[in-house]
Amino acid sequence: MQIKLDIAFNIDSASWLKAHPVSNSMMDVLKNLLNSLASILGKGLIILFYVIFLILETKGFENKLRAMYLDENKYKEVIKFLKKLDKSLSKYLVLKTLVSLLTGILSYVLLVIIGVNFAVFWAFLIFLLNYIPTIGSLVATVFPTVIALLQGGSFSHALLVLAGVGAIQVLVGNLIEPKVMDNSLNVSSLVVILSLVLWGALWGIIGMIIAVPMTVILIIVFAQFPGTRKIAIILSKDGIID
Repeated sequence: MQIKLDIAFNIDSASWLKAHPVSNSMMDVLKNLLNSLASILGKGLIILFYVIFLILETKGFENKLRAMYLDENKYKEVIKFLKKLDKSLSKYLVLKTLVSLLTGILSYVLLVIIGVNFAVFWAFLIFLLNYIPTIGSLVATVFPTVIALLQGGSFSHALLVLAGVGAIQVLVGNLIEPKVMDNSLNVSSLVVILSLVLWGALWGIIGMIIAVPMTVILIIVFAQFPGTRKIAIILSKDGIID
């Protein structure tokens, strides 16, 4: 995995380690860091494959619905529900991708100015982890900070990266993202945190990335049935689910 990362992001990790010798304890930290990165990116590829197969499956899905629901009214109700689901998820994913891209670009510019090695790779990682609410931005800030510490050999250099990347995360996450997302994400903040814990415990990093979309799906599905409508109201942000 490390060799693939070297090729994909033009990283010569062997030469870098020779140029920046570290102690045994710091080497252990670096190894754990690389193992975590390999796990994140590896599972990210699994998500990508899932998405590709889901997209391919949608081609014949309408014909299946026609065969399942012979009654025209029932068929139209299901189509209406699926369109609502598609609209909500598509809007969230598009806006979240734009916000994550902005965060990654700003972080890349900052890391280049500071002089942190492998700025492209860290910017890509920040972009990817930004899909995980709250926790992702914190984890994404730690990785380049550790490398800056190993590279510069001083806490001041690492603190500069930590403060800079952290400031970008706060600016985008607390000021720009809420205005852009508006009401497209009708999920309670507490429910978001709990969903991260639940889906993360079930599927690890994959579960944390899909936690919010899965919760949005559950709210929309629960809202369609009288017996589960109250659950949808509790999970929602403001109690409005129509």
